[in-house]
Amino acid sequence: MRTTIYLLTIVLVAISCHQGKAQKKEPAKLEFQTYSDWETKYDENSSDEECWELTIPDYFKENSAVTVQLRAYEEENDQPNSTIALIDKAGNYLVTLFEPTQFHKFALEYATLSVGDVDGNGLKDVKIEFPYMGNGLMACAIRTIYIFQAGAKAFNKISFDSFVCRDHVAETDVDGDGKWEIIVRTLEYIDENNHYWVDNIYKYTPEGLICVSKENGYPKALNVNKSKPTDAEIVARHKEEWTVEQPKGYLFLKSSR
Repeated sequence: MRTTIYLLTIVLVAISCHQGKAQKKEPAKLEFQTYSDWETKYDENSSDEECWELTIPDYFKENSAVTVQLRAYEEENDQPNSTIALIDKAGNYLVTLFEPTQFHKFALEYATLSVGDVDGNGLKDVKIEFPYMGNGLMACAIRTIYIFQAGAKAFNKISFDSFVCRDHVAETDVDGDGKWEIIVRTLEYIDENNHYWVDNIYKYTPEGLICVSKENGYPKALNVNKSKPTDAEIVARHKEEWTVEQPKGYLFLKSSR
């Protein structure tokens, strides 16, 4: 009898542990559809311009497509000058937005365009990650661009410099409200032997990004060298100066029709 009770207890404990594990929810991940099939277009009216296009099917709610066009111009005063345009299926330009990045064919081979609802308004948004093609640690440097649908064929664009490395997560719903916060990574130097990846977190609003690092336990940091531990004392000492109100190279553009 005692043996039977003992075995029954083990079974019940095992079931309870299994249920406990089953109840633990994995962190939600933003669902993206990713595209990379850019087509090179030639402008017969100008030999100085380069242009690339990619069409996203079923972009708008009425299941109609949109074409994303990247156009690079000659640099003026050593400053890069490019534009991003959205074109509807009838060939009409919906919006053309300035972007201070020099788009070029070589980097586009490694660039990704993703589509998903970042701001939780039920409309699909565009995200472009354009690599800077640097060396060493700078090989992780990218230009991140988000184009948000604001309704009625109106769009807002934010862009900034960031890094992608060490399983970096770019979006998280930190407060569970269905609107994804954006995590931006920087590279911080302590000394020759200590460099840190530092993450700040931002909430997107129709007026741009708002830093919400302090209220959410950010910035978070990792030693760049995987073989070295992250020094909690160093992180705590630099936490205030590493809290960045706006990402490096931040640009916000708002358009309306």
